[in-house]
Amino acid sequence: MEDKKKRKYYGYTKAHAEGNARYLEKLANITVRSTPEEKELIKQYAAEAGKSVNAYILDLALRRSAE
Repeated sequence: MEDKKKRKYYGYTKAHAEGNARYLEKLANITVRSTPEEKELIKQYAAEAGKSVNAYILDLALRRSAE
């Protein structure tokens, strides 16, 4: 068997930060305010659907707008 070279982790680099900044420039932020109880329900529903909270909310909103 070949010896696999282990990569060293050099931490969060300047190039990584710049790449993240370029990616985030293409996106918009939406803030949703809820009670802690509502937040937990939404997290539960998203998990049951196998989605992140972000994907779950977007899917619901976009499905509604397509009706």
